[in-house]
Amino acid sequence: MVEPSVVEQKYIFSRRFFGLTWIFLAVLNLFYGAYIFSQQPKASRNTYKNYQAYQRMISASNTIHRFYIDSTLATPDHLADNAIHGMVNGLDIFSYYSSPEMERYQRRIDESNICGIGASLGVAQNRFVFMFVEPNSSAELVGIREGDVLLDVNGFSLSGMELSRCRELLVGDKGTYLTLTVQTPAQTPRKVDVQRVASMMEDIDGPRWLDPQTMLIRIREFSAEAPTLFLRALQEGMHKGAKRLIVDVRGCPGGELGAAVEITSLFLAAGERIVALEERHAPTRQWYTSTADGQKFLKMPMAILIDPYTASCAELFSGALRDHQRAQIFGEPSYGKGVAQKTFLLDDGGALHITTAKYFTPRGYNVNYRGVEPNYYIPVKSSDRHRVVQHYLRSPGEIKIPGDPMLSDDVLQSAYHALKNVSVLP
Repeated sequence: MVEPSVVEQKYIFSRRFFGLTWIFLAVLNLFYGAYIFSQQPKASRNTYKNYQAYQRMISASNTIHRFYIDSTLATPDHLADNAIHGMVNGLDIFSYYSSPEMERYQRRIDESNICGIGASLGVAQNRFVFMFVEPNSSAELVGIREGDVLLDVNGFSLSGMELSRCRELLVGDKGTYLTLTVQTPAQTPRKVDVQRVASMMEDIDGPRWLDPQTMLIRIREFSAEAPTLFLRALQEGMHKGAKRLIVDVRGCPGGELGAAVEITSLFLAAGERIVALEERHAPTRQWYTSTADGQKFLKMPMAILIDPYTASCAELFSGALRDHQRAQIFGEPSYGKGVAQKTFLLDDGGALHITTAKYFTPRGYNVNYRGVEPNYYIPVKSSDRHRVVQHYLRSPGEIKIPGDPMLSDDVLQSAYHALKNVSVLP
């Protein structure tokens, strides 16, 4: 008897392997169908359509696994990850899937003193854009400015990547370096080497003084500590004689819902509506109302500054006070994120971060993909935005309005002059 050659042996093994695979899938489908009918004796048309959809996925996965030229890209794990990515990416720009490796990396970030480059990243026109750059940060020292587009990190293209994953690439052990490809609008892309360092910025900046009675407070992020820091700055300003308030949330990417509700509550009477949460299976919208009696600050004339990088909780804050006519909004329409995500852990350690709720302002307006519309629209060039932010964040506490040649901040100027015409209590 002639023994089969090595090639023939491999061919026989391959046929047996794929034969067994088809048998396994057929048995799996049989049990799945039996399970459906055991759960629902009269299976609905929708259940049958779901079954057909799963059949298509299994058939496509098996075909790719058998015939794709690069077997390393056609492994079951790789195909499963790609399938989940595709399902989630087809929902909206805010939902994303984290592989087990990404989730472990995120936990490492949360549980350690890993540092960034001193800049916050957001999305504008489907591109990753630097929304805020800290003064004297490593990002600023290499020439990165607000409005610059991030194209790749250490040579890895960011095309199709989720924002959360892109942000993770920027952080790491203190003192390590990254090579970034950055592009300023209308200029040629450039490469910069930037070091990861600890941030020295707090989430609340202020009070800054525009005149003896007008103070400016900037909210960098609605973090868990932000309400305490904001109230402290507000009380400090009032103790020193402030009668008018400008809150700057330009470049603020958002933060925690609870923090936004708590800060908004300072300017509304107890029980006033702030934001509504609408979930898929909830019978009605859940309203978050003012948790503190804002009588102490109700009469203070107030303006809020926004721009295209004002997002999420910063939009809820601005939208609520606009709807209640408690503050006038100056600047450009905000980013437009009026949805919330929840995290669902998977058995293998991965996670789905998917949109599960919509947010509505007190008048029922959802900002998603639309943003908050300012009462006074004032367009600003990205170069001017960078100069303005860097200038007043470096100021020792007083900002010269008007007449400072370094401060061509049309938005701040307009808000200041509008507040100057509002009478204040003695």
